[in-house]
Parts: sequence; structure tokens; C-alpha cells
Amino acid sequence: MSEHGFSRLSWHSHIEAEALHPWRLSRTHLTENLQPILAANALLAPEGPLRRETLWCMALQAISAGNVRTDPIPLSQLEDILGKLPSGVPIQFGSTNHTYTPTLIDALRLEIQKLRQDGESSMPFPHLAPDVTPPFVEFRYSSWESYSDEQMIELIRQVYADALEGYAQLVDTYFPKFAIALPTYTLLPVKLTGFFCAPKRDQPRWSDSGPWLGRFMDVLAPGSKNGVEIINGDFQMLEDAQDKSYNRRQLLRPTRIENQRMSMIMGGPPVFGPDPATRLAYSWLRSDLNDVGWLSRSHDSGFA
Repeated sequence: MSEHGFSRLSWHSHIEAEALHPWRLSRTHLTENLQPILAANALLAPEGPLRRETLWCMALQAISAGNVRTDPIPLSQLEDILGKLPSGVPIQFGSTNHTYTPTLIDALRLEIQKLRQDGESSMPFPHLAPDVTPPFVEFRYSSWESYSDEQMIELIRQVYADALEGYAQLVDTYFPKFAIALPTYTLLPVKLTGFFCAPKRDQPRWSDSGPWLGRFMDVLAPGSKNGVEIINGDFQMLEDAQDKSYNRRQLLRPTRIENQRMSMIMGGPPVFGPDPATRLAYSWLRSDLNDVGWLSRSHDSGFA
């Protein structure tokens, strides 16, 4: 029995294989049903940033706008579309292959009602909108080219803060009995520390000129609130900050020193598109469920 109450049984155990068979069948059935749900990021958060992203994505599909739109969507346009839909049946919008359940459709209707009650006439983009007109090019521009460095840093901070909130919400709502065994959840509360390396806008677009982000999770004292700190600096500063956090991690989370989420990750900031916080939160959740054996290793398990 592990420290979290999870057994990793082997056939050398004194328990007979026949006695384990029903349990294994039940567990296989549960994991097979869980995998496609998590792969599709399909658990509806009860409130907060992940729910807003989910409803925004639905609204985009409803008006056939694609995933790059950041302008507000008129509520009258959504009301006209939803008013023509039958009640209580799954719906596919346009040519998309994604089917929305009656529960999701009702959630979108309810969100529109709330926005109307608040005096709004449109549904806003759930994150910071672009503030720079991208350069005219013959081929598609990168998402980061629509953001100034300052706006991009704030977007990164906002998205990671939303992802931390949403991840905890998913675990508390759908996996509360697993919480004490999930590696990321056992780290909370944390401060996600990131060092932002600005894009080289004067270099050719085909060169390695985009923005980079180095980040790691640093534990906080129990009772603290999750936080995000994004600093405009270089990766040497990130390494120095991570080294200084080692003793604090050893004191506050002695059993989680080698946790993957504490490791330094470098790459392009995964904060663009209609649902970046959702994608981050689910990547942590899938990784956690992989670690405790409730998802197969064929699913992504990296820390973003």
C-alpha cells in the first residue's frame, strides 16, 4: 500500500487472480470511458475560467467563426441561432464533427442570459485580446505577432493563473478521492514562475525569432493562494531562481522534490487560441491520472 492508499498489486501477491478479475474488468471499463472524455477536454467546469473558455469555443462553432476570432460575439446572433435549435438533443454546428450535449447547449443559453442581465450585448473573448496589427504577409502570421511584449506577458500570467484555478476545480469536482495521490494537486498551492524571452521582431519570420518561456512550479506555504510571476529576463535568471527554490521545496514538500511539474520547462508560451487555460489544465490532469494508473501512457503526460 502506497502513502496515498493506492495498491500496485502483482500476480505474486497472495490474492488469487480470480478474485482480482472483476476489479480489473471494472477498472478497465472505467479507464476506457474516461480516456476519450479527457482527450476531448469534455468535463464542464461548474464555473470560472475553464467554463468561460468552453462556452466561447461553443459560440465560435455556432457562428462558424473558426478559432482565431477574438472580437466579441453579439448576443443577438447567438440567440438567433440557439432559438432555432431543438431542445434536449445533441447538436452539431455547421460542418464540425464535434457534438454538443443538451447540458452544454443549456449552459451556453444560461451564459447568454447572465450576460443580458449584466447589461452586456456581446460575449467577450475570455482572455486579453491582441493589441498589435500583425505585419502584412502572403502567408499566415503567428499568433504572437498580434501581441506587444507587454500584452503577451500579461496574457501568459492570466492564462497560467486561470489554468491553475481550473485544474484544481476539475480535481475537486470530478476526482476528489484521487486528489491526495495526484502529483500536481499535492504541490498546491504553488507559484508558477516564468521567465519571458521577447521575440526578435526584426529577424526574418522563418528564423527562430518567436517568444520563449521558461517556467517551473515553486511550492508555497499551506494556506497560501496560487500565484503566477512572469519576468522579462533570460534563462540564466530562470536557472538561478529555480536553484534558490530547492531548499524551500525540500522544507514544504519533502516527498515531492523530484516532481516533474517542478522541473524547468522551456519553449514557446502555450497561451494562444480560444482555450489555452483548458489545454494546460487538462495536460496536468492527464499527466496525473497517468501517474496513478488511470490513463494509458499513450496519452500526453508532459508538463506544459
